[in-house]
Amino acid sequence: MSFKIILLCLLIAVPAEAAELFSCEHVVSEDNANPILKKDAHVDLFIDGATVLSRVTVPVSSKDITFKECSALSPTGADDFSRWFEYVCKKMNSFDELPFSVDASFSGSYAAISRNLTPKDSMWDVLLKSSKTLGIKMPDRTFVIYNDRHPVFEFFCRRDDTFQDNGKTPDMFKLPTIKKSSNP
Repeated sequence: MSFKIILLCLLIAVPAEAAELFSCEHVVSEDNANPILKKDAHVDLFIDGATVLSRVTVPVSSKDITFKECSALSPTGADDFSRWFEYVCKKMNSFDELPFSVDASFSGSYAAISRNLTPKDSMWDVLLKSSKTLGIKMPDRTFVIYNDRHPVFEFFCRRDDTFQDNGKTPDMFKLPTIKKSSNP
């Protein structure tokens, strides 16, 4: 009995990770050229433990998209992909769940979200150099959309320090309620 009480106290004493909100900018680097920021695409990202919500604007889609299924990857995976990325997200759909169209080359894409970045990460120096070249803050995470195992869109994500975790999903991830007309 006392073992259960001690275990319960330990579980209560461990703080849960707070939900985080990120804003992600589209970064393009082609043929080893200096990276550039493009305004044609953007990601809003919400992470609360196992809950990952995204609202993605890309020029190859007729409307905002999201990825319906995100799962955590093991940090001790055998490949670089699972060591770098914390989540992989599949089942692309329109954000509002209504019909949409995408370029054929974008169909079947999936997203990967990096772990919170630290100076120990293998890509830290590259990301730091890119950030300095762009004149922006170092990203806290990256969000990459892949198609056929090749990156199609890459985003630098920065934590929204003004976000207050109140246990609710931020409004930007909620669909507007459409009131039905009472007129026949």
